[in-house]
Amino acid sequence: MSKGNNYQLEKTSKFYLKNKTKFSKDLFSKIFTFLRKDDIIVEIGPGLGHFAKETRIHGLEYIGFEPSKVLREKLQKNNINVRDEFIPPIPLENDCCDLVYASMILEHLPTHTKASEFSLEIARVLKKGGHVCLIVPNYLTSKEFFFEMDYTHSFVTTKRRVTNLLRDAELQLVEVQHVIGWFWVKSGFFHHILRHLINTLMVPVHFGVTTWFFEYIGLETLLWKIRKTFFESLIIVAKK
Repeated sequence: MSKGNNYQLEKTSKFYLKNKTKFSKDLFSKIFTFLRKDDIIVEIGPGLGHFAKETRIHGLEYIGFEPSKVLREKLQKNNINVRDEFIPPIPLENDCCDLVYASMILEHLPTHTKASEFSLEIARVLKKGGHVCLIVPNYLTSKEFFFEMDYTHSFVTTKRRVTNLLRDAELQLVEVQHVIGWFWVKSGFFHHILRHLINTLMVPVHFGVTTWFFEYIGLETLLWKIRKTFFESLIIVAKK
C-alpha cells in the first residue's frame, strides 16, 4: 500500500457508516459462504474496521495490516488485531490463511509492478483452496473521478486489468460482481438494470461544466457526495 502513515479517510456520514456495516454483513451471507469457524482472515487496509468487526462475529481469526497511524490507533482501541505494515510484501508465512480481503486498496499501489508483487504475495500466503477478494473502483465508469476520488489513487483498476493480474499470479477467477457504492454485494437482473441506469445518469455529473456550475452556485460539496455515493466498483473473488 502506498498510503502514508498520516493518511486519513474523508469525513463519513451516518448513512455511509450504516451502508458499509450492512455491506460487510452481506459479504459473509452472500459471498463468503465458503468460510468456516476459526478460518484465518487477512485484511489489507482495514480502514474503519467494518469488515474486521464482522469476522469477530463469525468466530474467525483475524489479522489486519494498516500503515496509517491514525486509523490503526482507532482500530486497536476496539481490540482489533492490526499491525503497522506497508503491503507488499505481506509479512506472513507461506500457505497460512484462508482469505485475503482488500477493499479499495489495489488502486493505491503506484505501479503495475507493485500491483503484480501484491497479487503474487497474496497467492503465496493463501492456503491451497483459499480465496482472495478484491474490491476496486471501476475506472471505465468513473473516468477522471477515479483520481479525484482520492489523491493516492495511481494504479488504474478495471475488470480486465484486475482479473488478468490475478490470473498471472495463478489464481483462478471465481466471480465478479458489479456494484454501485456500498448498496449491494450480489447483482441480480434488477441490480444490473439499476446499475446501467445509474451509470447513464452519472455521465453528465462528471462533465467539467457540471463541476463549474456546482462550484459557481456553492454546492461543490454536494456534487462530491453524489459522485462518491454512486460510483461503480467491482467485487472480484479468486481461488488458489
